[in-house]
Amino acid sequence: MEAGPVKGGILGNDCGLGKTFTTFDLIAMMAAKCVRFAKEGKKFDVRPTLIVVPPSLIGSWYEEWHKYWKKITDKAFCPSLF
Repeated sequence: MEAGPVKGGILGNDCGLGKTFTTFDLIAMMAAKCVRFAKEGKKFDVRPTLIVVPPSLIGSWYEEWHKYWKKITDKAFCPSLF
């Protein structure tokens, strides 16, 4: 990733194009980078990640996360319906 002023984005592809895996992989990569920097005594700006999905997909996202990324635990899982 290129460093720059933009600190977020929107991933809005069509169904079946890997949005879930792409998002989880990015979160896992950033978590690993944070751990590596901490071990080296460097600071790394870490911000929360907000995932917005339809209410019907909240459970699926949570199950998929724990299926593939067991080592990275969720710090907060707060499903909310609007």
